[in-house]
Amino acid sequence: MKQKNFFLATVIALITLLTMVGCAQSAPVYAQGTEKDNAVAAAAPLTQDMLDGIQKNDFALFSKDFDASMVKAMTQDGFNSIVKQFAPYGDFKSSEIVNVQIVSTYYRVNYKLTYTNKVFTMGVVIPINGTPAVSGLWFN
Repeated sequence: MKQKNFFLATVIALITLLTMVGCAQSAPVYAQGTEKDNAVAAAAPLTQDMLDGIQKNDFALFSKDFDASMVKAMTQDGFNSIVKQFAPYGDFKSSEIVNVQIVSTYYRVNYKLTYTNKVFTMGVVIPINGTPAVSGLWFN
């Protein structure tokens, strides 16, 4: 009987722990309406510069809208790796807004990018307040 009680108590403890861990991870928060539209409008020209820079193999164009942290983080070598990674994807076809996440004091504008041979997501991070500048960049 003691063994059954111990097993049951262990199972209940594990379920409680897993529930607490799951609840501790907050769900993403998304911008809506005018807030979303404003974030998309601010990110659009910056995103276009980066996509054009990749297509034209032009690091200056790619990085011209970076904030100081991104300038330090993204070197010419890093850019060359991105261009090399994108080469097999073929020609750029389109970009489409997926959503706009609110992450602390930033927006992460997520795009679905379609190339001839690949479709994937790109996240462009810009500050909520102040002058729009690229503060982060992700590819999934």
